[in-house]
Amino acid sequence: MATLYHNIVGSTAVDNELLAPGANVTGIRSITITNTHASDSASLGLYIQDAPDSAAANTYKILGKTTLPAGATLLLNDTSMLGFDGRKYGLYVQCVSGNTFDIIINT
Repeated sequence: MATLYHNIVGSTAVDNELLAPGANVTGIRSITITNTHASDSASLGLYIQDAPDSAAANTYKILGKTTLPAGATLLLNDTSMLGFDGRKYGLYVQCVSGNTFDIIINT
């Protein structure tokens, strides 16, 4: 089963897998992304990708570089923006080293 709750620490990995390709998660209704740092803003990008281990992977950005102030939460709740084939694509977040986020995927 796919994990829908994530604590992201940028010093661990810059590109973080939220949902693996083939996880078959469909009907994502919303995603909340919270910058958990007490005083620093944080930047992130959100994208889907079909073959993360391949040099020929197809990558499509949902969010480009987006900056959240310390303690702020971003709510993505446009289902047309979040609709992708979970059998083929995985969902990933890219962040800067040192950034920390909590991410909740609501299906």
